Parts: sequence; structure tokens; C-alpha cells
Amino acid sequence: MITKIYIEGQLIDTYDDEAMELNSSIANTDDITKINSDYTKTFTVPASSKNNRIFKHFYNADIDNTFDARTKKDAFIELGGLPFKTGKIRLDKVSVKKGKPSSYTINFWGNLVNFKELI
Repeated sequence: MITKIYIEGQLIDTYDDEAMELNSSIANTDDITKINSDYTKTFTVPASSKNNRIFKHFYNADIDNTFDARTKKDAFIELGGLPFKTGKIRLDKVSVKKGKPSSYTINFWGNLVNFKELI
């Protein structure tokens, strides 16, 4: 099934063979501290020209006004062309090889945040 990921409305490039594992569970309402949102384990996306533009060349410290990796950005996932999950993406790191970016490592969280944090 074809998975597409959008960050702030922009489609990002992904690896064809990269697995994205989404954790989703039904809440245990007996303990409200355990009500969490869907999330992914970290996964990588290529440092393509499109992704470099979306992440505002985060790897280059000489560029002003780069991507703020401290904040989560609006995102959504499509499966097979149909909307699947909306939420937030956070940039964890960028891998640089021989002075050039090779990949970005990111996480996705669903819009339902940890209920404990809300209280």
C-alpha cells in the first residue's frame, strides 16, 4: 500500500523500502494517565531536494531561519490515497555524510495528545 506523508501541506519524499510502524491502541479508561495518541517509531526520509526545501536545509548552520526542530509541525498520512491519520511531525536529526545531508529522522504523533498532559 502506498503511504504518503504531508508536512504542513507539503508532500515529502520517502524511501520505497522504509517501513513506518504506527502504534495505535484502544484506550484503557480505567487509568487516564495511560490514554495516549497514535505514534510512530522514528523513521528516515531521504535528504532529497524537496525534503531539504521542506526542512529548510536544517543541516546547514550557516543558513538563517532554518527549520525549528524544537517544535512539532502539522502533518497527515495517507494510505492508498485515502486520509489515514492527522497529527504532528517532529524532526529528530539529520544524517550528514561527507558534508552533505543523506537523510532526516522524524516521528509522527496523532492529534490526540497524552491526556495526562492536558490535565
